[in-house]
Amino acid sequence: MSNWNLRRQRIACTVCDASFADRARYFSVLTTESGELRRSDYCTGCWAARTDATADVFWWRTRHTERKQRGLSFNVEALEALFVALEGRNDLPVQELRYLLCLLLMRKRRLKIVRMTRAAAADALIVRRP
Repeated sequence: MSNWNLRRQRIACTVCDASFADRARYFSVLTTESGELRRSDYCTGCWAARTDATADVFWWRTRHTERKQRGLSFNVEALEALFVALEGRNDLPVQELRYLLCLLLMRKRRLKIVRMTRAAAADALIVRRP
């Protein structure tokens, strides 16, 4: 099992260290480095200048907001797209992330469990999108 090292989101570009202004668009990307998942944020200029995207697992465009929101909020459609994009990846941290996404999406009723199976000494959830 992987260690999940969660950190607060930096409100700055990973490359140029420029802070994101209120309502500014930026790009976030998940990559794998040394068997661990890593999130990086890029301003639009540094995103366009990127040359190596081979380690990218998933990327999305978002907008920074200064105001504090009450409670936890997330984009369920983006999480569902990430779940689908991670299909077939054999990295253990990616498989663990996909399992957590599956549980979350089942809770939000975006996935329904069909059955549980055991193959090659590993348990698997078979799910479908309603």
